[in-house]
Amino acid sequence: MSSIREIGSDRPSINLIISLTYAGLAMVLFTYLAPPVLTPSMAAAIPLLGTLPGDLPGYVSRFLASFLLLGVGPIVLARIFGWNRSYLGIANSRGFLKTGLFFILLAAFLLVGFTSAYSKGLSSFYPYSHTLVVWSTSVSGWYFVLHVVLYFVFYYVPWELFFRGFLILPFLIAYERSTAAGPTPPDSGITRAGFVLVIASFQIIPSALLHFGHPFSEMATAVLFGLVAAWLVCRTRSVLPGLFLHAAIGIALDTGILFRKLGVFPALPWLS
Repeated sequence: MSSIREIGSDRPSINLIISLTYAGLAMVLFTYLAPPVLTPSMAAAIPLLGTLPGDLPGYVSRFLASFLLLGVGPIVLARIFGWNRSYLGIANSRGFLKTGLFFILLAAFLLVGFTSAYSKGLSSFYPYSHTLVVWSTSVSGWYFVLHVVLYFVFYYVPWELFFRGFLILPFLIAYERSTAAGPTPPDSGITRAGFVLVIASFQIIPSALLHFGHPFSEMATAVLFGLVAAWLVCRTRSVLPGLFLHAAIGIALDTGILFRKLGVFPALPWLS
C-alpha cells in the first residue's frame, strides 16, 4: 500500500487533494483575518493585538495570517509529504537573476511602483499601516525601514511561496511524471510547454480574488502579474524571480507615497 509521502507513488493525487483542501481553507482564513473584511473594531478585539495603537492591530493580523497560513502551512505540509525544496520553488535560480531580461523587468516594476504613488486610489489604500507612515514622517524614518522588512518577510515571501510555489510546482511535477512517456495532452493540439503554462496559470484566479477590496487597478494588475509569475516559475522552477519583482513594485509604491508626503517627489496634478 503506497504511502502518502510518496509523491511518485500510485496515488500521488492524495497529496495534491490534501494540498488543495488546505489551500482553500488557508485563503478563507486569510480573508477573514486581514482588512478590509477584518474591520478596525474586529482587529481591536483580538487579544494582545488590540492593545496596539492606531491601525496596527489590523496590520499585524494581516502579516501574521500571511506568514502562518501562506508560508508556514505549506512548508509543514511539504515536510509531511516528504517533498524536497523543489516542490515549493525554493531553488537556486541565480542564473536567471543575472540575465538582462530580469533586470529590465525589475526596472520596469520599480518605475511602475514609484509612478503609481500618484494614483489617488493606491495612495489612499497603501501603505498597509498609515500609523507607521505618520511615525516615519514625524518620528523616525526607521519605522518605514521596519515596515519594508516586515512587508518582505511576512507578506511577500509567504505570498509567492504559496501561490507560485505551493499552488503550481507540486502539480507540475506530478503532471510531468504522469505524462513522461506519452504525448501531452493527447489530441489537444496544445504543446507540452503551453499546457504546463496553463496549469501554472490557475493560481491567477485565487491570487487575484484575494485582492478583493483593493483598488480596481491593482486587481487588474494582479491578473497580469499572475501570468508573468506563472511564466517565470515554468522557466526557472523557482519563486525567487517573481518574489523580487512582486516585492519591488509594492515597496517602490510605498516608498513613493512616503516621498510624496515628505515633499521629495513633486506634486503632479495631472497624475493625481
